Amino acid sequence: MSNSSIYGGRYSQFASRPGCTIYEVNNFQTAAHFDWVQPNFNAKQGDLVLFRWTGIHNVVQVHDVTQDAPLSGGINIGSKTNCVGGPAYSCANGPPTLGEFLIDTANYRPGNIHISDGCAMTCTGHTTGMNMEYDLRFAVLTNTHVPPVPGSCCAINKAKGTAGRVVEIYNANDGAQFDYNVPVGCGDLVRFRWAGKLKIYQSTPNSNGSPSRNAKGGGIAMPSAVECIPGPNMGCLQGTTSAAQLMFDVDQEIRRGNAETDSNGQNFFDFYGLGENTSGFTSADTGTLLYVDANIPYNPNPTPCP
Repeated sequence: MSNSSIYGGRYSQFASRPGCTIYEVNNFQTAAHFDWVQPNFNAKQGDLVLFRWTGIHNVVQVHDVTQDAPLSGGINIGSKTNCVGGPAYSCANGPPTLGEFLIDTANYRPGNIHISDGCAMTCTGHTTGMNMEYDLRFAVLTNTHVPPVPGSCCAINKAKGTAGRVVEIYNANDGAQFDYNVPVGCGDLVRFRWAGKLKIYQSTPNSNGSPSRNAKGGGIAMPSAVECIPGPNMGCLQGTTSAAQLMFDVDQEIRRGNAETDSNGQNFFDFYGLGENTSGFTSADTGTLLYVDANIPYNPNPTPCP
């Protein structure tokens, strides 16, 4: 990214970011070209998505692949610009910014990000210009990478003490799925957050312990589905950030007899999320199993939060 012969050094500030990948999206008929097609690719928080074009285009975020109306507060570079193609990916009629726009995904909420040039479909009645999406994944998947941080509960519930952790569950895995077999501690808070439109509820287990679609009587549940279109700072663009989450206290739910117990006496929780399941939208049905890991110590009289 700091190579002056490729990007002119314009993105050198990102060159030292660990694990950063830059994705180029252009209308030069590459794998992710944006004329007449709807490509989808995977990125993770912290990656860069670089749009490059010749001709007249801009980059705006839209609701889904069938709608072109820009979203308030979403990605929007403003008016369309015209880049007359020059040598070495330059614009012969001015600076590279006439045909280039970079999205830094570091603090963006995971989910499918739908992009248009504001007139890909509805202005002409058929697909033209740019109309595409990219699937932004959570930077750290809970059950496969870095574990939750002790003390992170303090920002939400000080009564949990410094040992309490927040276990984050997103539908940012393959196919808009939750992480599945996730260890949680008895002193943890579990927080579901998502993109798309989901209704999440605790479900009864199948014979193998996996979550069924059937709601558990008296279990944890959302009253209705909530939609979240991914925005910056982990927010939802249409103002549903606080509603697009479901949280529960593991110890509290065990105490009220709301956990399942397997043949070995281990407590676990099954959850199911009903998604949109419609082509062009951002969520699908997804389930997760959360097991209470006996190897994660729990002190019912924890060190107080600061």
